[in-house]
Amino acid sequence: TSPTIETKDLKIQTFYRASTKPAAGVKTVDISAAQNNSIIAWLGGNNNVLWYSDSDTIYMNINSNFMFENLKSLYSIDLSGIDTSNVEKMSAMFANTSISKVPDNFDTSHAVDMSYMFDLCGRLISLDLRSFDTSKVRSFDGMFALCSNLVSVDLSSFNTSNVYNMNGMFNFCTSLTELDLSGFDTSSVKYFEGMFYNCKSLSSLDLSGFNTEKCTNFYQMFAYCSSMNSLDISGFNTNSAEKMAEMFDSCNSLKSIKLGKTFNSTGNGSVTPANFPTVPSSSTYSGRWELINNQDETKRYSAGQMRDLQPYQNEPGEYVWTRKTVSYTVNHYTKNKKADDYTLNSTEEKSGSVGSTVILSDLSADISDFSYDGGYTTGDTVRPSTEPVETVTIPSSEQLTINLYYVPTYTHTHSFVYSASGNTITATCSNPECDLTDSKTSVTVTGPEKAVYGDGKSPSATLSNTDEFIEATGLNITAENIEYYSGSSKLDNAPEDAGEYKARITVEGQTAEVPYSIGKAPITPSVSLEGWTYGETPKTPQVEGNTGEGTVTYSYSTSETGSYSSEVPVNAGSYFVKASVKETANYEGADTAPASFTITKKAVTVSGITANNKPYDKTAEATLNTNAAVFDGKKGEDDLTVTATGSFSDVNVGTGITVTISNLQLGGDSAENYELAASGHQESTTADITAKTVGLIWTD
Repeated sequence: TSPTIETKDLKIQTFYRASTKPAAGVKTVDISAAQNNSIIAWLGGNNNVLWYSDSDTIYMNINSNFMFENLKSLYSIDLSGIDTSNVEKMSAMFANTSISKVPDNFDTSHAVDMSYMFDLCGRLISLDLRSFDTSKVRSFDGMFALCSNLVSVDLSSFNTSNVYNMNGMFNFCTSLTELDLSGFDTSSVKYFEGMFYNCKSLSSLDLSGFNTEKCTNFYQMFAYCSSMNSLDISGFNTNSAEKMAEMFDSCNSLKSIKLGKTFNSTGNGSVTPANFPTVPSSSTYSGRWELINNQDETKRYSAGQMRDLQPYQNEPGEYVWTRKTVSYTVNHYTKNKKADDYTLNSTEEKSGSVGSTVILSDLSADISDFSYDGGYTTGDTVRPSTEPVETVTIPSSEQLTINLYYVPTYTHTHSFVYSASGNTITATCSNPECDLTDSKTSVTVTGPEKAVYGDGKSPSATLSNTDEFIEATGLNITAENIEYYSGSSKLDNAPEDAGEYKARITVEGQTAEVPYSIGKAPITPSVSLEGWTYGETPKTPQVEGNTGEGTVTYSYSTSETGSYSSEVPVNAGSYFVKASVKETANYEGADTAPASFTITKKAVTVSGITANNKPYDKTAEATLNTNAAVFDGKKGEDDLTVTATGSFSDVNVGTGITVTISNLQLGGDSAENYELAASGHQESTTADITAKTVGLIWTD
C-alpha cells in the first residue's frame, strides 16, 4: 500500500498498470493480499507508481478504506485491470489527494461505506458521480468534507434509500454554489449533523423532499451557511430529534425559510432548541419574522418567538423577514384637451412594505372621460418624454411619489378648412371641442439635403408632422405626393442636376412650395506639359481634374507671374502654361496653377570650313574661311554663322598642310535656338605655306 512505497522526500503523482515486469534490480513491493508476489508495485520515473500482475484482472480488497489516502500529490489514478465490484468499504479512499476526477471503470455496486471518500480533495472543482451505484451505501459521513474548491457536484443518480449517516457530508465545501438533492431518499437517515456546515457560497437549498422522521441529530446542520438566503425544509419532521442546537447558527442572510407543521424546534421536547436567525432592525427590516403575505401585525415574531411559539405548526408556509411599512404618494394627472400639458386631478396616500414591488397600473383611478396612459416616478404637469414604467420598488431612504397620467377618451368630428402659406399647409378645425393645439394641424415641405451636384445626399424633399396631420385629417399625405418643378416645367422625379427648383405639395386644393437650388460641383483641375526641342511640333498640354469635361483654353508666359498669351512659344527657353476650364451644366469652371516646361535648343554639326594659304611667317596660325560653312540640323531659313580657330600642323613651307579647326562658336540671328552637337563637326582642312619673298640690297 502507499505507506510502504512513499517516503518523506517522494511525492507520488500517478498510479497505473505496467505492461511488463520491471527490469532486474528494480526494488518492488508485494501488494497482493496473499503476499505471494502475484501483484507487485515499484517506483517509476517522474514519481510514478506502477504495478504488474500476470493476471488479466485483479480484484481490489473488500476493505479498501484509506487506499490512496494522504498521497497529497497523486493526481492520476488508472484502475485499468482492477475490478472494484467487490469493494464494500471505501472510507477515505481518495482522501487528501490531488485527483480532479473519479477514475474510469470504478464499480461501486457493493459499496456500503463511502464516508470521507473525497475528504480534503482540494483540486476537485466539478464532479459528476452519475455513474455511482449507491444502492447499498449506508454512510456518506464527511464524503465531500473540506473539498474547498468544489463548485458543483452531480448526485442525480444517487440511491440513498439505505443511508443512515449524512453527518458532515458537505462540511466546509466553501465554494459550492448550487446543489440539487431532490432525488435523495432520506427515510433511513438518522444523522444530519453539520451536513452543510460552512457551505458559505450556497444561496439556496430546496430540501422539501427530505423525509426526516428517523433523524435524531440536526446539530449545526446549516451552521455558517452565511450566504444562504432561502431554505425549504417544509417536509422536515423533527419529532425524533435529540440534538437540534445551532441548526441555523450564523445563517445571517437567511431571509426565507419554508416550514411545515411537523417541524418542532425542540425536537423530542428534551433538547436544546434550534435557534432561528435574528432579523436585523434597520431602515428596511423590522427585526421580525412573518408568514409571507401576512397582513396581521400581531403575527410577527422575533427569533425567540419563532423558536418558542412555533407559529408554523398552525400556519405552515414560507416565513420571511418582515419589511417596514412606509407611505407613498400617488398623483393622478389628466391631459388637457387643447394642449400637451396636464392638470392634477387628485392625490392619494398609500402604504407598502419597503422593497416590495408596486404595479403602477394597479394604482390607476377610474376618471370619467379619461383612460390610464402610463406612470412615472418623475414629472408633474409636464409629462416625461420617456417610456412609462410598469413597476416601482418601494425605497426605504426617500419619499416615493408616483405620477399617473390619463388621456381623454371622448371623440368628436373635425371640420377642417385648409390654407397654404409658404411651404406649410394648415388644416384648421372649426369644432369648438377640437383637442388639437389651437385647433390646428399642419404639414410642411422642406427642401432636400442635397445642396451640390454629386454630393451623395438625398435629392428628395421631405414632409414634417405627417403622422399628426394624417391622424387628424384622415388624408394619406406622404413624400410620394411631393411634386418637383424647374421653372414652370414639372419634373418626373426629384432632380439631381444643378439648377433652381421648387418642391410642391397640394392638399385639398391648397399648394405649398419651397424653392431650393442645387449648386454646381467645384473642380480643382491641374495642367502639365511635356517640353520639346526647337523645331519640333509643339506638345499638347494635359489637364487632370476636368470632371465636367468643360472646354479648355491654354495660355503661355516666360514668367510664372508674368503676362500670359494664347500664342504657343517656338523659341528655345523656359516657359509656363496655364489652363482655363469653362463651367458646364453641373460643374464650375476653374483656372489651373501654372506649370513649367522647356523648349530645348536644337543640336547642329558644322562642316564646309576652309583655310587660306599664307606665306611663311614662322607661326602655325591659320586664317579660316567660314562663309561657306554648312550647318547640319538647321531649320529652314534660320540665320546661323560660325567662328573658329585654325592652326597649321607644320610651320614650314609646304603644300596641303593639315589645318586643325577648334573653338567653334555659333552666331547669327537664330543662334539662341541652337547648340553645337557633342560630336560630328569638321575637325580639319588643308592649306599651303609658301616661301616668303625677300629683297636683296647690293652695296658697293
